[in-house]
Amino acid sequence: EAELNAIYRNKTAEEGDLNFRYSTYRIGMRGLGNNMTGWGTMFADFDHDTDVDLLTVNGRVPVTNWETDPELVRLYGNRLAEGFPGEFREWTQLTGLKEVGPLIARGAAAADFDNDGDLDVAINQIGGTAVLLRNDGGKENGAWLEVGFDGFYPGALATVVLPDGRQLIREWHAGSSYQSSEDPRLHFGLGNAETVTVIIRWPDGTTARLENVPTNQQIQVTP
Repeated sequence: EAELNAIYRNKTAEEGDLNFRYSTYRIGMRGLGNNMTGWGTMFADFDHDTDVDLLTVNGRVPVTNWETDPELVRLYGNRLAEGFPGEFREWTQLTGLKEVGPLIARGAAAADFDNDGDLDVAINQIGGTAVLLRNDGGKENGAWLEVGFDGFYPGALATVVLPDGRQLIREWHAGSSYQSSEDPRLHFGLGNAETVTVIIRWPDGTTARLENVPTNQQIQVTP
C-alpha cells in the first residue's frame, strides 16, 4: 500500500548489460495506480493498431472507506503505431471508462466475450457486482485475428507476420491477474492487413506455419 505501480523499461538492448530503468512518468503513465494496490493488469491491443495498450484496475488494502478507497479503471494507449515508440497516452476519459466510476477492484481479465473480434474486459470488485466492459470500437479501427488451440497448451507462442514484415507475438498464459484468467484465444490487432502469416511454436518446441491467412476471423490450430 502507498507504493506506486511502476513501469520499468528494459534497456539491455541499448546499453549492453542487463539494465531496467524506472520510466512510469517518462512514458506518460503518471496516474498509474495512484498509490493503490494493483489487482489487474493487461497488455492488449484494444484498438487494433498493432501495438499493445495497457489497462489496469486497482484497490486499496485494507478497505477502510467506501468513499475514498475506490479507484478508476485506467487505460493507456500505446503510441508506437503513431510513430512514438515507448510512449503512452491515458485514454480513461476518451474511451468512456471514467463514466464507469471508481471501483475497489480485485482482479480483471480481457476476453472477446461476444465474439465480435475485439477485446472486452471483466472486472471483479469488492462491495459491488462484477463489471463487464464491452469494447465497441476496436473492430472498427483495424483488422484482427484470434488464434485458438485444440487442447490445453499454456506456453504456446503465436507469431503473426504482417505484410510489411513486422512480427507480432503472443503467448498463451494459463493465468493472468489476481484470481483471473484471460481468453485462451490469442488476439491480434492487425491494422489494415488483409492477409498474414501465422507461425505457431508449441511447448515441445515443434512449429507450424500457415501462409496467406485472411484477417477478421477466428482460427483453430492443432499440433
